[in-house]
Amino acid sequence: MKPIRIACIATLLFAHAAQAQDYPSRPVRVVVPFASGGPAEIIARLTTQKMTEHMKQTFVIDTRGGGGGTIGMDIVAKAAPDGYTLMLHTIGHVIAPGLYRKLPFDTEKDFAPICVANTTQLMLVTHPTVQVKSVKELIVLARAKPKALTYASSGSGGISHLAGHLFASMAGIELLHVPYKGMGPGLTDVVAGQVNMVFPDPAVALPHVRANRLNALGVTGAKRVPSASHIPTIAEAGVAGYEVPVWYGYLAPRGVPRAIVDKIHTGVAKAMASPELRERYLGEGGDATVRGPDEFAVLIRSELVKWAKVIKEAGVRID
Repeated sequence: MKPIRIACIATLLFAHAAQAQDYPSRPVRVVVPFASGGPAEIIARLTTQKMTEHMKQTFVIDTRGGGGGTIGMDIVAKAAPDGYTLMLHTIGHVIAPGLYRKLPFDTEKDFAPICVANTTQLMLVTHPTVQVKSVKELIVLARAKPKALTYASSGSGGISHLAGHLFASMAGIELLHVPYKGMGPGLTDVVAGQVNMVFPDPAVALPHVRANRLNALGVTGAKRVPSASHIPTIAEAGVAGYEVPVWYGYLAPRGVPRAIVDKIHTGVAKAMASPELRERYLGEGGDATVRGPDEFAVLIRSELVKWAKVIKEAGVRID
């Protein structure tokens, strides 16, 4: 290697090290690619409040809803790779490439995974008029009456839709999908008995379950919800191998120095280690374990393959 090239590399490495040592020296923007008020924004605010305490710098939440998250994703993909523009995204990050025919960025190559901040799951709930008390009984009923049972979702291509499609596919049954503009209206109609079932967040579903307005048949994660441990996982309840975790992770534009990525990862880990955040997420069925950049990158690659297949089977594409 020529001396001039060696000197250039050394200078670049020194500059990155100095940049990381001073990071963050000014406010950091955290793009949440959804409208205000959703769970992603809540998680971003809770974690960054703690990060502000630990890292002695302000983190500003910037909600950029629209396009199923792709508008905010595009902003981050095109931002300077200096660590001052981050993104808190959900599993929608790996759904987008299979769902949209054209994207102005590459979901895997144009982003630097930092860490998974929190993982939660969904809960399969039915209206009491559906005369079943378990996943196995639901499958038997659905096989006897193909497409007679309906399930609501927050919209075509959303995780609640795809979780339902994957469930039906793995169980060998046919359900009728009823999309809504958001989980709120869909859940309302299930509680009212207009639709048979839905896959909402446990924190949203459990108050209705405890009031006997809905019946909980199973959860989509690998583990049961601690605050409702009597409800089995769907895999335990009869659909072996079924698992739909819903993760929330921090990403940055491609090219952010690894030293800065590691600093942000450490900041998120310290935030999630606080007793109040751990207690909150565990009580809602979440997993407060923070997974680092390398593990997150592996997760993204595997999830891209998984959801592209499910989306193709569901026949959902957006121009």
